[in-house]
Amino acid sequence: MIKKVINQAVITLGGKGTRLKSITKNIPKALFPIEGKSTLERSIENLSSQGLKKILLLLGNQSEAFIKNIPFLEKTYHIEIDFFIEKEIMGECGSLYLIKEKLEDYFIFLNGDLIFSIDLERLINFHFYSGRLTTLVLHTSSHPYDSDTAQIDYTNGIVEYKFKDSKNENLNHHLGNAGIAILSKTSIIKISKNLLLKEYNLFKSVFELFNLGRSGVGAYVTSEYIKDMGTPERFMQVKKNILSGLVQTKSYKHKQSCLFIDRDNTLNYCKSNSYILDSKEIKLIEKNVEKIAKLSKNFSTVIIISNQPQISMSKCTFADVYSCMSKTINLALKKDLFIDRAYFCPHHQESGFPEEEKLLKINCFCRKPSPGLFFQAIYDNNIDINSSIMIGDSYVDKSAAKNVGIDFIKVNNL
Repeated sequence: MIKKVINQAVITLGGKGTRLKSITKNIPKALFPIEGKSTLERSIENLSSQGLKKILLLLGNQSEAFIKNIPFLEKTYHIEIDFFIEKEIMGECGSLYLIKEKLEDYFIFLNGDLIFSIDLERLINFHFYSGRLTTLVLHTSSHPYDSDTAQIDYTNGIVEYKFKDSKNENLNHHLGNAGIAILSKTSIIKISKNLLLKEYNLFKSVFELFNLGRSGVGAYVTSEYIKDMGTPERFMQVKKNILSGLVQTKSYKHKQSCLFIDRDNTLNYCKSNSYILDSKEIKLIEKNVEKIAKLSKNFSTVIIISNQPQISMSKCTFADVYSCMSKTINLALKKDLFIDRAYFCPHHQESGFPEEEKLLKINCFCRKPSPGLFFQAIYDNNIDINSSIMIGDSYVDKSAAKNVGIDFIKVNNL
């Protein structure tokens, strides 16, 4: 059960949809039907079915077309819909500031061109448990080179970010802005009016507001289905996924099958009795990645489980390991292996060495072959262990799989 309830969602619909004009013609993209229902209708149906009572639409271009649809949507989905028409371009959060009196204390914010299927109960529980003012939903980006991306720390706080207009390919970031967030009225009021009058999207506005680190910005990482349909290619992909049923089955309301994979000497090279300390050292074992990529199509999600004890030895930082993970994930993506998440253990049981991180020198439950990281991933992603397997290169990986109760395949045997 959700311990605290969020009743309101705000949907931004002010865009012109220029990239999709070849398909939608003069119809706003969020109102264009995909297999019988528009993106907006699908969003409201999804939100209503999960208990939300109020919707606030942020309108701009072709606002009349959206307003005409409100009575049908209210009657069909038994939900209250209000709207605000943006008279001048001021960015998503700018509109929110001007209508702050209409906002509830906490609300879900989402882009209007999304097709999504996520378990809102999990997201809301995560947000309130974290204690942060803002939670951004992130996922592995299939196009990190032109996406707003972020890097997180071990507390799920966002510590680095890159805006999509920076025009540089950063392989050390793989988590992209999914276009969904939980915001608070307090966070909107804290943003100055002058800032919000800039033409900023939500992602950029949030990082103008908060200092990085364990501040007010948290990350909810998910492998659930969230995809914008704003280009002809993505439109056709979304349509295909709706027809196949993939959109619904990717929600964490349903059990997920998982392909667990080790990282070092399974996906990338690592010298014997050594550790990777910098992302510049990451080099894929391409034959392994290509084989794993083919096998991965049979699973709902793909997750790295890895021991990285060099952190406890003060040889590198958490940030260094996150960068290495991101680079591995982004390079694997180029080989058609889509990796949804990565979990790693920073501990080591042998202590008494100079410059070590004493708090991390423990006999933990998460270092393979112990099953702790697997259990965390199973809980976070609603994984069915009976339909999941582990791929690795070592006896430690094999023993970990046995301790979890899943089958193991040695990477050399693929």
